[in-house]
Amino acid sequence: MKKVLCYSTLAMSILASAHAQAFDSFYTFGDSLSDGGFIGSQSRFIAGSDSKLYNEILAEHYASDNHAPYTFGGNNYAEAGATADNYASGLLRTDLQINYYLSQNGGVADKNGLYMLWIGANDISYDVEQSIAKLNFGGLFSTGNDYLLSSAPDAVVTQTQMLLDAGAGYVIVPTLPRAGLTPWTATALFSFAQTILGQNVLDLPRLYKQLDTALRSKGSVDSEAQRQQFVIDSLEQVLAENGVLLPRQATEKVYEMILNMENTLTDQFNYSTEQGLAQLNGNIVRADVGKLFDEIITSSKEYGFDNVLAPVCQIGVGAPQCKETSASFHDDQVYMFSDWFHPSPEAHAVIAQYIMSVIDAPYYATTLSKALESANDEHRAFLEGQLQSLRTNPTEEKVSVFGGYSGKYRHAKSSNSDLDGRDTSNSGNIGFSIQAAPWLAVGGMMSAGAGDFKVSDHYKYDYNGKVMSLFMQATADNGLWGNLDTSFGDMDLNGISRKIQLGKAVRTEKGSTQASSFGVALNLGYDYSVTDYLTTGPVIGYSYDKYKVDGYRERGNNSTSMHFGDQRHELNTVSAGWRIDTRTLPVNPYFEVSYHRNFNDDPISVAGAVNSTATSFTRQGAEIQKEWVNAKLGASAKLTDKLGLFGVVNYNGGNNSSDEVNYSVGVNYIF
Repeated sequence: MKKVLCYSTLAMSILASAHAQAFDSFYTFGDSLSDGGFIGSQSRFIAGSDSKLYNEILAEHYASDNHAPYTFGGNNYAEAGATADNYASGLLRTDLQINYYLSQNGGVADKNGLYMLWIGANDISYDVEQSIAKLNFGGLFSTGNDYLLSSAPDAVVTQTQMLLDAGAGYVIVPTLPRAGLTPWTATALFSFAQTILGQNVLDLPRLYKQLDTALRSKGSVDSEAQRQQFVIDSLEQVLAENGVLLPRQATEKVYEMILNMENTLTDQFNYSTEQGLAQLNGNIVRADVGKLFDEIITSSKEYGFDNVLAPVCQIGVGAPQCKETSASFHDDQVYMFSDWFHPSPEAHAVIAQYIMSVIDAPYYATTLSKALESANDEHRAFLEGQLQSLRTNPTEEKVSVFGGYSGKYRHAKSSNSDLDGRDTSNSGNIGFSIQAAPWLAVGGMMSAGAGDFKVSDHYKYDYNGKVMSLFMQATADNGLWGNLDTSFGDMDLNGISRKIQLGKAVRTEKGSTQASSFGVALNLGYDYSVTDYLTTGPVIGYSYDKYKVDGYRERGNNSTSMHFGDQRHELNTVSAGWRIDTRTLPVNPYFEVSYHRNFNDDPISVAGAVNSTATSFTRQGAEIQKEWVNAKLGASAKLTDKLGLFGVVNYNGGNNSSDEVNYSVGVNYIF
């Protein structure tokens, strides 16, 4: 079965990239779009008995949750037929779902939980029915002012606030796809005619089946205009088969009226909900699924869909009643819809991919400050080589200049496989030092460099920038010595690239921003003389580094395009170790091993939001590296009375965050 195979491949690709548990739990409140079978399989509106709903994929990805319906002991409270507003249809409302969940949990939600609230499709359906009932033939020319929008948006906002007030960490409130994009709209002409002519006048099942056949015969859709054209062509074909010869203009007018009504009501619902959510405080993930569907419908082949007009299940047959073995089930193509209103398994998988991309984007963005750290590390590693050269080859001369190359390679390791990346950076360095006194050297240095960071298969960026520092080194006859430097850096973070997989399509969202840094580092040591040429002794150090990355907006105008807030990051690090030095030899090697502990280990936080929405949410990045071991091997050589050479290799390891190597080589010349 082509369709099932296609879905299985897509679903497995999503789950194969699943990272370690990111949230404690995942909960869903909603209607048939999210119902996992609260009364059994008859409430699962998705084609294929083994197919997963979007929320089931998300729950497995983020919380290792199989997301069974609440009636079977799980965290899925969605019920087919549910509404946000208080209609006379019954008690299937999302506020009741939320209240029941809270009553089972002492009124407290999970502060590290993901909560899905996707509701409103049935509210819009009700609004459409009420609006159609109000229209007469003169209403065919309605501009939308006569449409009846319920108070459902206010209900969604209130329910979101209920979850936030109870302590919910994140509430996902997707926009609704336009109802006019579904196969349901094509059937509305017959429903409209039935309303005018009276009940039971038309044989609707027969008309639905004929319409189903007509829609399946159409090709792929490349634009919204073409989609509408195909639908109108199919409607005309069905009418002709039944001896109804209406002018095409009349068919177009009725269809366009219903289409406009459904789309306008959906847009109004999304807009009103958006305005209300924007007034709330909390982490609201506003995924623009409505815009995503607009994009897919008009470029369906790009995403892997063969047919966006007809559903898997014959029009008029709901997905719960449509079994793989029945004649109403079609697996000859990859369809956008399971039945006349609900997404197909492939569409559910794409929805899950999209929501994942939105949730994870700020998480990836927290890694941008790593560029600043790399630039600082390279700068200090090179400066260390110069200061060691001065210490092991003391001179009475007043001025020296130095310069050279430094680089860094880092392999980031994470329990989250999505952050198992690599980065490289390189810089050129130039500086000067002045021997202000026999025991004191002062100077300055500048580094200019660039780097490439591949955070994951989904996120990468590059940078170019500079770091400048002022430094001093003091030595005493009794073996005490100390180095102090203050640094300032700024850089451009370019080519920020975020890749999003959506079915067969791969999107890349791009952006750029600026960043800056400030740092102070102090190192103290004591040299015990072993021989005239060999010393050994303890070293201790302290460094403070402050990094700032400006917020930025991705340049696209897609459902996946996002913007991000500023981020700030501080490190307070102490170190202690032991050195072995040689001095006054033609070549002076040295070795140091030290333990480092960072005492400011709060994760970096970044706010993010989809560009087409007005709400935002904040994600914390991975745990900050707390401790590591540094091994340093270097040497300095005096080539002539004036010319010297130095080099050093640093290795940082012994932690769960990364392995990294810094390497520097430079020359100095004494005037």
